[in-house]
Amino acid sequence: LVTEGDLPEEGSGSVADTGDSVCSEIFESQVHPADLPLIPLEELQEFVEETRGRWDRAQLALDSWSTFGRFYWSAHDARQAPGLNVNDQK
Repeated sequence: LVTEGDLPEEGSGSVADTGDSVCSEIFESQVHPADLPLIPLEELQEFVEETRGRWDRAQLALDSWSTFGRFYWSAHDARQAPGLNVNDQK
């Protein structure tokens, strides 16, 4: 385990060669999963349903934009067709 005395002082330019990394010390200091409170199943199900709902709405929005893009470019291509002048169709 790396102790504070093993770490180089800020700006010293040296690196402690202890075999342990600062990252491992940080991870060891985190709360162990067994110590975390359990989330009730109902809350998890509600979270999943809300997330799925958001994903569905996002997918619908993407589909709408995709459809809009296809129509837009089809109309654009039609306007660019030879012999067709939109201003002459009055």
